[in-house]
Amino acid sequence: MYYYLCASLPMLKFGETPPWSLEDFEEAARAALTEKDFSEFQTLSLMPDAHEPPPHTFGARYRAWEIGLRNRLARRRANDLGIAPEKFLREEADFFSELDAVVQSLVVHETPLGREQALDLARWKAVEQLAALHDFDLDAVLAYKLKLALLCRAAERKAEQGMAAFETLLEKIQEPKP
Repeated sequence: MYYYLCASLPMLKFGETPPWSLEDFEEAARAALTEKDFSEFQTLSLMPDAHEPPPHTFGARYRAWEIGLRNRLARRRANDLGIAPEKFLREEADFFSELDAVVQSLVVHETPLGREQALDLARWKAVEQLAALHDFDLDAVLAYKLKLALLCRAAERKAEQGMAAFETLLEKIQEPKP
């Protein structure tokens, strides 16, 4: 059904500049998808809180993976801070064995940007795995949207802005308390 849309999409490669914006892709999808599928397309997001997708869909599987990742990150941060993680955790709908290794691998990255890039790569790989064997259907279109969103988000990151934000935080920490 979605063969022509999927076949015409520019190839996405992790770490490269996105070939088009999310808005442009949304317009192309609007013309190709049914109303029901386009509604699912619009609500799909990298953020698990944005919308709860219908069960047993690509969106639901990705949301479960992202919640699992965030729970493991919350446990790690809580452990580092010596606090109980329970109030930061969300119910997990599924188990993904690779998530512990993803979180453990973050320690090799010295910068927050390096850790964000590693997390984005893990998300990219998860999207590819969740959409495996879906080349010309709605799952392929939804996977493409998430991968494009990852590329667009990475393209928006600017080293100068990150350093400015870091320096602002550092100044706040170093200010003497009255």
